[in-house]
Amino acid sequence: MVSASLFPQSAGDLQKMLEAEAANIRAWGSDPALVAAVKAQNAKRVPLAQIQSLDEQWKAGNAAALVKQVTSGPCADRLRALVGETYSETFVMDDQGALVCATAKTSD
Repeated sequence: MVSASLFPQSAGDLQKMLEAEAANIRAWGSDPALVAAVKAQNAKRVPLAQIQSLDEQWKAGNAAALVKQVTSGPCADRLRALVGETYSETFVMDDQGALVCATAKTSD
């Protein structure tokens, strides 16, 4: 059973809760481990066609090595530490929209 105290009692309470959560999420954007991982991925300059091919393999269930790479390592570990149990699916993307790391295999 979910406690009623977890839910905001008014629109003002909801706004405060959302603002606090947004501040947490914005802070993740400056986390040194996540920033370093994104910068490293961006520096690789992976061609968009290769990213799209990997995405198709991922969606088809044919990317076990990529899934392991994205869901393990310092970036994924740090992301899991930041989000805890708050979100079921959390990921970091590079400047082309490719996954850098994720807390778990994404649903798409």
